[in-house]
Amino acid sequence: ERLRLDDEERLRQQHEELVWQLEESQKLQREQSRSLQEEEEREQMQREQQNRLQEEELLQQRRALQQQMEDAQQLEEAAQADYRRLQAEALLQKRRDLQQHQELQRQEKRLAEEEMEASRRRLQEEAILQQQQELNLQREETLRLEEKAQAECRRLREEDTERREEWKACRQAFADMQE
Repeated sequence: ERLRLDDEERLRQQHEELVWQLEESQKLQREQSRSLQEEEEREQMQREQQNRLQEEELLQQRRALQQQMEDAQQLEEAAQADYRRLQAEALLQKRRDLQQHQELQRQEKRLAEEEMEASRRRLQEEAILQQQQELNLQREETLRLEEKAQAECRRLREEDTERREEWKACRQAFADMQE
């Protein structure tokens, strides 16, 4: 009987020990699970914050790129307007020079055909000479303006080419960012 009681007591103690170990193990598992969940929540919050920052940075980059594209477009339009204006001014000056040249030719022909007194012919020739000098000065001025306009046109064409390349690069970058 005593042995039986000792066995029962020993079994009871073993049972209590196993129950205690099970409870401790369950408690430890709950704590570990809670720690893991908290860590996952922290990582999730960090990922979400990082994603928000990346999205905001990307949005700022897109806005800056859009502004660059608009600025490049305005510069290109201004350059084209300047180029057209310079071309129109050069053409107008050429027309004026041609009209003056034709007028001078008509005066020279009329003087050559007319039989006039020597003094009057001398005065008229002096007047024509003065006009020729003025025309030469005007021609020199016209050539100077035309060279200036051509140089400006070349410069504007080079700038236009550079701006078109910048515009293409901006559009490609913008398209890449949208993708």
